[in-house]
Amino acid sequence: MGDSIDGAPHLVALVTEPDSDPLETAVVSQVFATAGPVPGLTPPGPGYRLRSVDATDEGALRTLGSAGTVVVPGSAEPFRPRPSALLEALRSAAASGARVVGLCAGAVILAQAGLLDGRTATTHWVHAEEFSVRFPAVRLRAGRLFVADGAFFTSGGGLAAVDLALHLTARDLGRAYANDVARYLVAAPHRAGGQAQFVKDALRAPTATPRLLEWMREHLDEPLPLERLARVEHVSERTLVRWFRREVGTSVAAWVTHERIERAKVLLETTRLPLAQIAAATGFGTAETLRRNFRAHVGVPASAYRTTFAHRDGTVSGGLGGDRGAGGRMRGVSGPLSI
Repeated sequence: MGDSIDGAPHLVALVTEPDSDPLETAVVSQVFATAGPVPGLTPPGPGYRLRSVDATDEGALRTLGSAGTVVVPGSAEPFRPRPSALLEALRSAAASGARVVGLCAGAVILAQAGLLDGRTATTHWVHAEEFSVRFPAVRLRAGRLFVADGAFFTSGGGLAAVDLALHLTARDLGRAYANDVARYLVAAPHRAGGQAQFVKDALRAPTATPRLLEWMREHLDEPLPLERLARVEHVSERTLVRWFRREVGTSVAAWVTHERIERAKVLLETTRLPLAQIAAATGFGTAETLRRNFRAHVGVPASAYRTTFAHRDGTVSGGLGGDRGAGGRMRGVSGPLSI
């Protein structure tokens, strides 16, 4: 996030047009609400401050320069050329160090501004073919629920906005708090697989993978070799690998590591357990293995993450800054991420 200014809430600017998608604007308004998204659950640290910015008001667009995060939802006419004032305001906000988010077809607007050239992004699978033709300089990953590339974040269609909003909340305020927000929204903190599972013509044979994922989460503290997982599913290892890649969008090993890291985050945030015990509880085995994997995947040492997101009494603390000051930089950004 940006540098903290007197502990002020982090400013999220929601850029809206007359035809902005109401679902995506509602997601942003709920998750990044100034008063907090959950009644009775106080955001750790300064939390967020949400501001709606009318994209047709050039004066309002000039305020994007003070935002820490700029969010652009999709619209009813995704490929309609946008006003130069809007595109220039987005470019200026990005140049000032803002985190820029395009939800669903909002990625088209970011692409029109040239912000995604040479970067990895996603959008609604319905728009993928035309997007690729119009913006060949963008590395489109249409099968993903969301993609992070540096300070630029894009999501797939519709409710993928929830996935990305929860991901940003976890980065900013900690995984434990993001999980509480997800429970209130009756949403999964992290959905397996990507958009490909929802494409109408992507017909697949039914599998028991969702049940297997739940079983694996219940046994993360144990060794999970392919041989054991194949026995649980009553299939061959080769079939399991093929199923997993197709349904979840990643390898078994990568998924297990991700889930173990996410569980470690919660324990670091909410307990005083030493790293050796957290390593045992998450299946990493040793503190050194946990340290190495945590730094590789999160971008900061486990000890630094705990310092950022946990009070000394073990309760969750915040990692947000307020409105971004001059030269404000993002924390923990280390290259493209896609889910």
